[in-house]
Amino acid sequence: MACLAHLQTGHWLTHLHLADAMSRRALPVINPDRCTGCGRCVAACPPHVLWLATARADGFGDKQAVLHDPDGCTGCALCIAPCPFDAIAMQRKPGAHGA
Repeated sequence: MACLAHLQTGHWLTHLHLADAMSRRALPVINPDRCTGCGRCVAACPPHVLWLATARADGFGDKQAVLHDPDGCTGCALCIAPCPFDAIAMQRKPGAHGA
């Protein structure tokens, strides 16, 4: 189904089949004490579910990586490697079963 969605939209990672979404076992958790808002994780995220947020409504100020779409996250963990501050860890979802 994911391949069919890719043919129709060109963005197969943003249109996951329900079974694929249910198979995710972990989601990225960002440590706010370590995240500097550099954006490397955002750039590395294939389904584009991470973004940089600010505490101020006008968008200025310190930035922080945020998982804004947990349902769209594939659990691929590609956001972890580019983080030079070790601010991201994958956390097992409640009720998720191993391998």
